[in-house]
Amino acid sequence: MLSTYFLRFYQRFRAFRHSKGLLQRHRLAIANAATAALLCRAWSVPTTAHCANSDQVQDLDPATLSHEFLIKQASIAAVEATSRILMQLTAAVLDAHEAYCKSLNRMCSLMKTFETELGRCAGSDELWLELIAMREEANRLKADLVNLESRMQSVSNLVEAMAQTAFVNGAEYAGISANERLLSAQREIRSAAKRTASLEAVLNEAQKASIIAALDNDDYDDLDDRKKPQ
Repeated sequence: MLSTYFLRFYQRFRAFRHSKGLLQRHRLAIANAATAALLCRAWSVPTTAHCANSDQVQDLDPATLSHEFLIKQASIAAVEATSRILMQLTAAVLDAHEAYCKSLNRMCSLMKTFETELGRCAGSDELWLELIAMREEANRLKADLVNLESRMQSVSNLVEAMAQTAFVNGAEYAGISANERLLSAQREIRSAAKRTASLEAVLNEAQKASIIAALDNDDYDDLDDRKKPQ
């Protein structure tokens, strides 16, 4: 009797495990099928775009397209355009100052070398030709810098005008931002101009010293005060 009871219990247990395993496999099959369908839709099946019907397109609210709104948006766009010009031109001016300063440093070094060789009566033609070439390059870089600075003045006036226009048309933040960008650009350019001016002063002193060294003391004393380097 006891063995029959255990036998029936064992058979029911095996049937339960079998049915549970079938249920799990069925769920996995459904999940795998759903995943496969999603992957097929995402990667395999091409997607076709359709234009919306005329009745599905919402009409624009005329209140959002008033004259004041459009003028404000146009003012913001104008400020952004002029700010981009300001940014590009500022970078060009700063690069021109850097190139000109490098040329001035090179000329100062050559002038000191030239002065030293003249003191030893050993001036070379190669050094003199190199100095002439560097002077021509410095003059060219100076002309480019002056051209960029003149254009910078025009752009600065344009940015100021656009900032005032934006402020009057209700785009106060755009106008204030434009003024801040202009002030920052002018501050950077003034700093670069100070470095350039100091190097030009050093070069002038080096040129004066080389001229004095190139003259004999007697010839220098015989020169008129108007002909002596100042």
